Amino acid sequence: HGKDHAEPLYNQCRNYGGAYGKTIFDLRGLLPSAACPTLVLYPDRSFLFGVEQAVAFYHHLPKGELAILPGCGHNTYEEQPKEYTWLALDFLKRHH
Repeated sequence: HGKDHAEPLYNQCRNYGGAYGKTIFDLRGLLPSAACPTLVLYPDRSFLFGVEQAVAFYHHLPKGELAILPGCGHNTYEEQPKEYTWLALDFLKRHH
């Protein structure tokens, strides 16, 4: 593996991966049609995507809620499982 393998993979994921990638996964046109409440749970220290992408995603959801996990990396549910679970359960209780 090493840097020669990791760097191109990192760049590919940064440019094209995730639910709100800049090109091939651009869902902005579909998000306004989401009829149900939607929680956007996002870390503030993801190595793949910036917080501005979560904010943009959230702004396109008519019933969206945004929760940013401070000091958290990309795998929110692994790095801050208690906070992640509390936010998710609180959201579900309020919208059940």
